Amino acid sequence: MRKTRNAAASSPLSRIVLHPLPPEGFDILKASDRELSHYRLPPRPDARRSPELRAFWERMFAPPLSFITPKPIPLDVRHLLQQGAGAHGTGATGSAALQFTPTRWGTSQNWSGAVLKARDGMRFHRLGGRWTVPTPSKPTGVFANTKAPNGTWQASVWLGFDGFFQWSKSLPQLGTVSQATPQKDGSIKQETYVFGQWWVRGDPKNREVKIDDFPTAAGDEVYCELTMMREGREVYMHVVNRTQGTMVGFTWFSDKRSPDQKKPDLIDAPAEGCTAAWCLERPLTLPTDPDPMQYFIMPDLDKNPALMGELLAEMQDPNDPNNTVERDLTGARFIRMVARLEDPKVPRSVFLTSPVPPNQTFDGSWFNIAQLDR
Repeated sequence: MRKTRNAAASSPLSRIVLHPLPPEGFDILKASDRELSHYRLPPRPDARRSPELRAFWERMFAPPLSFITPKPIPLDVRHLLQQGAGAHGTGATGSAALQFTPTRWGTSQNWSGAVLKARDGMRFHRLGGRWTVPTPSKPTGVFANTKAPNGTWQASVWLGFDGFFQWSKSLPQLGTVSQATPQKDGSIKQETYVFGQWWVRGDPKNREVKIDDFPTAAGDEVYCELTMMREGREVYMHVVNRTQGTMVGFTWFSDKRSPDQKKPDLIDAPAEGCTAAWCLERPLTLPTDPDPMQYFIMPDLDKNPALMGELLAEMQDPNDPNNTVERDLTGARFIRMVARLEDPKVPRSVFLTSPVPPNQTFDGSWFNIAQLDR
């Protein structure tokens, strides 16, 4: 299993601020703009400019909801658009993991899903997504007889700003993790949880923060929303579990927020809003002596695949905050996850997962993630 590092040495918690909890019975849909700001809730989308996002916001925050104070716990896991490749996920070096053909399709060593690029001089400032938390089980297919180097099979589903291009400095993201761990008695322990992360290029210490004490279970329907504030130097992160009727929210800053911090973190990378991504991923562990950084092995998700819906974004004019444009997946790029295999008896590479549209066109705002390693 993974080891939790010394929190004082590399903790991202100095960049996280918890939100004040609304009172019991508080109706977000009826809240004033001032109340939304006080409780650090996402601003109400303009129904004329962004009708689909407004409808998403209303479904996400519809009462009744129980408001939960998050308990963030750093773990030695990273979620990113990995710039490397490795056999069986045991390494993270080599050629670029993200490659595109002249079509809308590309491949990656560790994730699959959809990416939108901002246009017309605008920047993304709000992302939304809904999905069913996948049910993890023991891998079959190409990984059936492969021992997980980190002792756990894990997949994550998340949405995030940026990180797609080589010049992009950061990737704030929010999502859920589904993992299966073999036990000594031969049984499989299944776990799910919510996580957040602000990945920064060149910072070896950034890692996942598990949002403990927030209930999730395989099969739950969750809504996630990211809202960029203060020109990308802070991002509101909100998760609603509609199945269990609970909500959690917190703010993640691009630099340290510790009271005794006299100057910003040397690695201060605000969100840029150049791209928006929704994906299923096999994350990486942080390197621990003598083990290198490693990909997780994908669990099987057949019993409950990652159905992703209402994947929406909103762009904003940097020179006119009132000028916003709503986007769905129309015009997005799509990524299949591939793996390189060491066994000479099987193909050198194999597709692991791929987004699948409901009507073979990808116009709209949802897709399913299908496993292909069969």
